[in-house]
Amino acid sequence: MQTTLQQMVEKLSSRANSDPAFRALLLSDAAQAATNEFGRLPAGMKVYAEKSANGQINVRMESASNNGELSAEELESVVGGDGFPGPISML
Repeated sequence: MQTTLQQMVEKLSSRANSDPAFRALLLSDAAQAATNEFGRLPAGMKVYAEKSANGQINVRMESASNNGELSAEELESVVGGDGFPGPISML
């Protein structure tokens, strides 16, 4: 299953609407809040957050590809860091 930008937005929005400290960080530095939540973000990823008139936090994310799904490389950088370096020899 591919992780989509929409799934990431929903996770950020949900946390922001239930966690006041995270909400404050998201509104002041959306990229840092997303990095705290997901780890390193893919190059070119932009994160925007604003408070709506009804008090809800609206989050928008854009990737360099901007097709709504993360590429394999983008997904790996969000969920797994830089990847596993390879086999480890115990000899």
